[in-house]
Amino acid sequence: MSFSLLSRRVCTRRLPLTRTVATSLPPRVFPPGHFGFALDIDGVLLRGPKPHPSAKKALSKLQENGIPFVLLTNGGGLSEAARCEELSLKLDFPITPSQLVQSHTPAKDFAKTHKTILVVGGEGENCRKIAEEYGFENVFIPEDFYATDPNISPFNPSPPPAYARNVPKGTKIDAIFVFNGPRDWALSAQLIADLIRSDNGVYGTLAEPGSKMHLPTFFTNSDLVWASQYHIPRLGQGAFKLAVGSIVQQYSKALNRIHLQTIGKPTHHAFRYAQQLLIQDLIAKLGETSPELELNEVTHGLAPADASADATAAEEAIPSPPVDLSPGATSEEATPSPPVDLSPGATSEEAAPPPPPVDPIPGATEEEKSSQSTEAKTAATPDATSKPPFKPYKKQSAILKRVYMIGDNPESDIQGANQASYRGTTWWSLLVRSGVWSEPQDTKSPIAVVDDVLAAVDWAMENEQKIKDAVALGEYPRSASYPPKPWKKAKFSRFKRFTPGSNGAKTGEVEGGGSGDVERKVDHAMKEVKDDDALGKKKADGEGGSDSV
Repeated sequence: MSFSLLSRRVCTRRLPLTRTVATSLPPRVFPPGHFGFALDIDGVLLRGPKPHPSAKKALSKLQENGIPFVLLTNGGGLSEAARCEELSLKLDFPITPSQLVQSHTPAKDFAKTHKTILVVGGEGENCRKIAEEYGFENVFIPEDFYATDPNISPFNPSPPPAYARNVPKGTKIDAIFVFNGPRDWALSAQLIADLIRSDNGVYGTLAEPGSKMHLPTFFTNSDLVWASQYHIPRLGQGAFKLAVGSIVQQYSKALNRIHLQTIGKPTHHAFRYAQQLLIQDLIAKLGETSPELELNEVTHGLAPADASADATAAEEAIPSPPVDLSPGATSEEATPSPPVDLSPGATSEEAAPPPPPVDPIPGATEEEKSSQSTEAKTAATPDATSKPPFKPYKKQSAILKRVYMIGDNPESDIQGANQASYRGTTWWSLLVRSGVWSEPQDTKSPIAVVDDVLAAVDWAMENEQKIKDAVALGEYPRSASYPPKPWKKAKFSRFKRFTPGSNGAKTGEVEGGGSGDVERKVDHAMKEVKDDDALGKKKADGEGGSDSV
């Protein structure tokens, strides 16, 4: 019997990449609402210093339709104002700082906690000036340390630049920030490694082996490559992070837990910052047509100002128990908790009202009267363990329903957007072919793959029209509202891990049950091992067994 059908080679033709990425999910109807866009720059709007042919058309289309958008990039090295001026000239389209999120823009939030920092990357001292604009007090760059002591980089033939500053002896660095790709990898990597190994960030010192102190180190861009004028993508800041990580990893035995953090894409820092800018832009656009609307900072919903104020007052108001005034009784006698007016200089204990008098039971003894008075005092004292009544949370619709992220890098743009949904705002990703991605690389599951930024804008606007018409969509993200929940422990996790001689669970013990069966199995297994060892010894001595003569 032959199986020629199974062994036959079948020539198949590679199908072209479809316009949308199938998700194998049933069609679904989404609620309509306001939406916005987040667009990457390199590989989407620009290819090196030159703009993409469809970039201006796409931006003009968003502006004409009143759709809010931000430029969300992992690039940096310039201030937001300088970068917007540069982009406006290249794109021939006005861009404002409120529409731009660079890789180091979220670092503004760290200025309150880190005063003295080292900033790496960029041309000259541009990144120093950017950090000072963000609010950091003392900002140093690698050239400052090189000017203070040129021996830090013994193979650097260049003299220290004129803008370099002196680093006082004993300077303590609170954190390291890599704002842009460094121009001198050797000097920057050496300095970062020295500071990570230092004693609590004091340059020129070495931490003791096993030290738990860790100098916070933040990279603002994890992109391995980026699209430039050269036909092959160039190494980016992500490559520098890998190089530094490999170097620092060699000191992991001497230092405890070295961790290099990222605050740019694909982390939530960048996407939430961009979402906040989109919401502010949307409120400004809606305020021009509906000035009576007001944003709820808690739910990110929009409601009339009067209704919002009434809802806030209702939440803060504490309902008092109903009072039934008996005939002849005054309001002061009937009120269970009269207000207290503290006079100047009086303490709360002096001004606190005494407990209500207790009417003695007719014919009661002194002991019963004393007991009755004690019970009344106890009832008047508030219970410290009592909790306010539970109020179910009413979920309100967010003002911004969806954000379409248009990018060319699956690792930072697509993967980051797929996990960026926050406070009722859903992020959907669109991948373009005009940047670093090319077939057959992994796409990281975008909602669609299109040619360029204009095609992405058209696709998203058509998709929103379908949502408005209540059409069931066949292509949508697998996690349409929020990222998947954390992994939960399975049933087998109820088995306790034990250590011999510890006070934990005994060998084979299970929560809520006995350990006899397991102990018997262990004893049986140990007996078999002993018998096998004895049989092996007999064989070696020529005794017993099937091999004996």
